[in-house]
Amino acid sequence: MNWSPDQCRPGDMIRVNLGVFHHYGIFVSEEQVVHFGLPPIPENRMPQDEIAVLTTDIDTFACGRIVEVARFDKEEAAAKFPPEEIVSRALSRLGEKGYNLIHNNCEHFANDCVFGLKRCSVEEEARRRWNNRPILDVYFSPVDRTVPVGTVYPPERASETEACADPRLRQDKYRSWLTLCFALKNSLSLDPETLAFEKTKRGKWLCDKAFFSIAHSGGWIAVAVSNRDVGIDLERISAPDEENNNACEPARRGVFKRRGAKPDAGAAPEQLAELTRKQAAYKRDGRGKFSPGRIPADPPQTMTRRFDAPVGAIASVSGANIRNVRFHILQNDTVTMITPLSEL
Repeated sequence: MNWSPDQCRPGDMIRVNLGVFHHYGIFVSEEQVVHFGLPPIPENRMPQDEIAVLTTDIDTFACGRIVEVARFDKEEAAAKFPPEEIVSRALSRLGEKGYNLIHNNCEHFANDCVFGLKRCSVEEEARRRWNNRPILDVYFSPVDRTVPVGTVYPPERASETEACADPRLRQDKYRSWLTLCFALKNSLSLDPETLAFEKTKRGKWLCDKAFFSIAHSGGWIAVAVSNRDVGIDLERISAPDEENNNACEPARRGVFKRRGAKPDAGAAPEQLAELTRKQAAYKRDGRGKFSPGRIPADPPQTMTRRFDAPVGAIASVSGANIRNVRFHILQNDTVTMITPLSEL
């Protein structure tokens, strides 16, 4: 849709520039323009609940400004009503109230008369900016071993979970997906069942409308969701137990092979931090095999934090929106925002 000063014809959608915003209406004749309320200039100010659809002459509508006429592209021209029907639709709504500056204003009214669809460029731009704001949320969730493994969406993920021979790992996979589904809804307002999920040849799960990453360690899940690329890794540092027989063991899994020595147990938190940073950066990239020696010890756009009980873990997050990261605990269907204990 383009706008230009031009001769007005019955059924035209017209507007005037009032500075910060535009005022819209439907042209019927020089003596009759239908619009939702008078042009919002100081002398026309009135309570919102008194604003109604009305007619004025073109001069009252224009307020001394230049009147612009909408000129439609082929798709819009095919979608709009004929001029006589636009005029009829506009006149049929005289006296209608319910004005709302954001959700039901003069532009909504004019578009509804022309296309049968309430639209507002200001509202759409605000929604676009809101949807595109930087988001990176991390959710930690404990695995309840008493809860049986159920069905998840998509079916391919459910089949993958059921096929897992290790019962503990199967529960971890199940809980991690439930946490992911919650995170997508809570942070990005996405219903998982409307998303298209796929699994790459290297085993990484993707979806079409968001970025996410999953990690689990010692009975806890970490899920990161974002509207830009993201990766997360988690390593528990709690006391040894039946699920975490050696809190230092993850740091021994080859990340320091290039140094020719295994890490010292006393330095485990720092070594675990480096491991998680490399893993998070690798999972964010998602390409090739994990080769610790090729990943810098401090990858760009990567944050490492230590978390106190109940999480008791070191987590690293890597993502384009790292400056906007927020951390939460999801437990018993309750979400609590948390602050890291320290930076590593």
